[in-house]
Amino acid sequence: GGDGGGGDDGDGASAGAGETGGGVVASLDPSQWWYELGYTYVFAKNEVALAVPPLCTAAKQGNAEAQFLLGSIFAGTIDDAALAEKVPADYAQAYKWYSVATATGNVCRTVDESCVDEEKEALAKKMSPRQKTNADTLIRYWKTGLCGTSDAT
Repeated sequence: GGDGGGGDDGDGASAGAGETGGGVVASLDPSQWWYELGYTYVFAKNEVALAVPPLCTAAKQGNAEAQFLLGSIFAGTIDDAALAEKVPADYAQAYKWYSVATATGNVCRTVDESCVDEEKEALAKKMSPRQKTNADTLIRYWKTGLCGTSDAT
């Protein structure tokens, strides 16, 4: 009984985690932490290319917000047109991430109430048959494949 409460307040492993990651960061789900880092690169630092690796990590851990944001990056539909130009458009990658986000959970964009399905449908209309075939392949291997065109690994 008393030992459980004492462990939470003591200098055990949870204190070490707080020291290395900071109180707020240590309490975040790892995928949410990676998403927040990528989001900061995109919207606070205007460094979209640098956002792709942490967003990819979060997306592969099942973070639907990261999956949607990657789709927006590769579709070139980020709210700020100047940001959208910093990563080359890749409709197959965008379609993959929108599809994965749809399967993970319905994430709606707060700004214009547009949902992932709507983004995916609009993108599909722009895609060639070859791009759609490529996207289908990418969807099958999304957890192990490359994150996108700017992914160096």
